[in-house]
Amino acid sequence: MSEHGSKIAVLAELERCGWAWEYGSETSYKVRCPFHDDQSPSGSVDIETGDFRCFTAGCGASGDFVQFLARVLKTNRATMIAELSTRYDFDEEKIVEGDQVERHHSRIWSAAPMLAELRKRGVSDESIRRWRLGEEKGRITIPVKNASGLYVNVRKYRPGAPGREKMKNMRGRGQNRLYPIEQMSHDVVLLCGGEVKALAGIERLEAHGIGCVSTTAGEGNWDPKMTEQFRDKVVLVCMDVDAEGRAAALQVATILSRVARSVGIVDLPLDVDKHPHGDLNDYVVIPGADLLALLRDVEEFEPPTSLVTDYDSDEPPRRVSLAAACS
Repeated sequence: MSEHGSKIAVLAELERCGWAWEYGSETSYKVRCPFHDDQSPSGSVDIETGDFRCFTAGCGASGDFVQFLARVLKTNRATMIAELSTRYDFDEEKIVEGDQVERHHSRIWSAAPMLAELRKRGVSDESIRRWRLGEEKGRITIPVKNASGLYVNVRKYRPGAPGREKMKNMRGRGQNRLYPIEQMSHDVVLLCGGEVKALAGIERLEAHGIGCVSTTAGEGNWDPKMTEQFRDKVVLVCMDVDAEGRAAALQVATILSRVARSVGIVDLPLDVDKHPHGDLNDYVVIPGADLLALLRDVEEFEPPTSLVTDYDSDEPPRRVSLAAACS
């Protein structure tokens, strides 16, 4: 959904800029696509969200209504937002330009130590390309998108650094988000304790219909606004094997158990003497490790009774596998 589409009068703005439209469905207008030489309406704008999509083969442009209008009027997004702000009350989220992301990405291929760190954590070159990971000043850059598919932050990761030095945000961009947000389209989601862990999980699970995400604020840091996005999903929580990770897993599983179809906590079979702070990255690179099989054996989470406030059935809780919950 567009960040501002629900606040913009779509028809009024189409008429203001003189862009022809036709009635489409009950919830959309048919329009010419401004991203190619469109002689007949091949695009659609959602009335409620403002989301735009072109259905022409070879084009397939999509985005929010701000992006659509900027293209129609041959201007940039910032100018379009300034113009719309004179008529609508919304706060524009600061956008990171794609050129900046690409500059970082181009540098990762000559940053051999950073490439080695990603590869030893189970992140392939294909994933590095897909998620546009990059390098800046000795840090791995991880570009973060919002729900509209626009870059809004670049996380900067220094492998092996202590505490808060490990991960930095762009100035003023530290809002806690789900990453990568595209993975929330899946009905079964593995929630990990970090971005690089989520990317390693995606490589091994996405082909099986399981999405992988993390928050962008580390284990145990949860924004209540994220909870609703997990409603009716099967959620598997996979945090680090240390005490902090176990506490974070319990906390998040308890929160999500109130909205999710089913929740399970993944117990990574790692040697804690060898991996005292072991995590998903450590597990997936073990020869013969089978993450999918591990998830199939996860048992359904039972929240501590003292924390459950909405359970009013006389039937006692049942412990079942997540494989059964997914079926």
